[in-house]
Amino acid sequence: MNKANMLKCIFWCFFASAVAFSASGVAIARPLNTFHQGLVELRNKKYHIAKFDFLESANHNYAPAEYMLATLYLKGVGGQVDYRDALTWYEKSARQGYTLAQRALGIMYEQGMGVPKNVDVAYYWARRAAEQHNAQAELTLGMFYVKGIGVVKSNRAAFHFFKLAAQQGNAAAEVLVGFMYEHGEGIERNYTKALHWYLASAVQGDIHAEYHAGYMYVKGMGVIRSYTKAFSLFHASAEGGDDIGEYDLGIMYEKGFAVSRNMQTAYKWFRMAAHGKYARAENQLALMYARGVGTRANHRKALKWFRMASSQGYHPASYNLKAIGNKWSKDNGG
Repeated sequence: MNKANMLKCIFWCFFASAVAFSASGVAIARPLNTFHQGLVELRNKKYHIAKFDFLESANHNYAPAEYMLATLYLKGVGGQVDYRDALTWYEKSARQGYTLAQRALGIMYEQGMGVPKNVDVAYYWARRAAEQHNAQAELTLGMFYVKGIGVVKSNRAAFHFFKLAAQQGNAAAEVLVGFMYEHGEGIERNYTKALHWYLASAVQGDIHAEYHAGYMYVKGMGVIRSYTKAFSLFHASAEGGDDIGEYDLGIMYEKGFAVSRNMQTAYKWFRMAAHGKYARAENQLALMYARGVGTRANHRKALKWFRMASSQGYHPASYNLKAIGNKWSKDNGG
C-alpha cells in the first residue's frame, strides 16, 4: 500500500472507530475536539500538526488519539519510525479497552516489533480484541490455533474463530472457512458450504477465493460442474496476480475448457505463474519449451525450468528432468 492510500485508510477506518468509542460515555469533550482536528490535519497531509493534535488529545487519556499517535509512530508518518513510542501509546489505548489498539499491540508482540517476541502476550491481546468482536483479531486467533502459537493446536478452535470473522464479512476468513469445509478440518467436510464461503469471499475480489471456487466448479464439488464459471473465476484470480489462478487459467486454454484452445495464451499464463515460483507452472512451462508448444523449442530454458520446479520438491519435474535430459543426451550422441 502506498503512503497516500495508507493515510486514507488510517483516516476513514479509524475515524469511524473513534466516533463509536466517543459514544461510549467517556468524558471526552476537549480531547475529542482536538482529536478531530488532528484527523483533519492528517487528511490535509499536515502530518506534524496532526501528530501534535493527537498528542494533546492522548495526554488527556483519549484512547482513539493514543491509538492514532501510536500508528503514526509505527508507520513513521510525520517523523521517523519509533517502535518504542508506538508500543507505549498502543499499551495506553489497549488498557482502556480500545479494540484496534489491542489488536495492534498483539501484532507487535507477535512479530517482535521493538519488543522481544512474546506469543503469550500476543495471544492475550488478540483474545481481548476478539472478545469485542474485532474480525481481524478473530482471524489472528484462528491462525494461532492452526499454528499452535501460544496455544495448543486445534483445528476446531481455529474454525470457530475463522467462522466468527467470516460472519462479519472478513474476506480472508471466508476463504479459510471454505478451505476447512472443503477438507474437513475442524468441521465435517461439506463441499456445498465450502463453495458458499469461497464465493462470498470471491465477491469481495479475493484472488485466492476465486481460484478455490473455480476449482470446485471444474471438479463439480458441491455444485454441478461448469467450466464456464470456472473459467470466469480463474480469469479473475489470474488478473489479480495469483500464481495458482494464472496456472489454472493456462490449463483452461491448453485443454480448451470453456474457451477455444490456444497454446500461445496458455504459454503466457504458465510463464506468469512460473515467474511467481509456482512449481507446477514451472514444470508446465518447461514442457512447452521442451516440445516447442505455444513457443519456440528451447532446450536450455526447458532444463532451467525443470530444475527450478525440481528444486522445490515437485517430483514430476524431477522425473521429466531425468527422462528428457537423458533423451537429449542420447540424441546428441552422449
